[in-house]
Amino acid sequence: DFEYDGLLWRLQWWKGQYGILEGAELGVYTKDPNSTSDFYDCADNDHLIEMRFDYYRTGNDFKNGNMLFYRAEEPHWWLTGFKFLHVGIPQFIDLDMTIEFPNRKMANAFEKGLKEEQKKQITDPISYTRKGDTFNIKW
Repeated sequence: DFEYDGLLWRLQWWKGQYGILEGAELGVYTKDPNSTSDFYDCADNDHLIEMRFDYYRTGNDFKNGNMLFYRAEEPHWWLTGFKFLHVGIPQFIDLDMTIEFPNRKMANAFEKGLKEEQKKQITDPISYTRKGDTFNIKW
């Protein structure tokens, strides 16, 4: 979660089992800072963010994973990918995400929120690198 340009922003990601599917999602959400609701709305077309991800099945060895699929970079509010009739256990999935922000101020605000989120991660931690306004996040 972070605040930028008069909005509260939330970037969320998921990986694992979705019924008979295995997959992952990256979502971009916003809401008015004066809202009393706990819920965010999906980002509208004026607030899309460049995102991509590579999805690896790692078994119990995170260093030798096999890529199952990827989602190419594009401006989006909800980037998803799934494999039909696959079993996805979150601990054995490596999600390699790239998120590119439109400017440094937004990237700085996101990084502050990302560092706060890292403090909460215990069993399936995230790590990241940053180059300019682009983040590579491994989870």
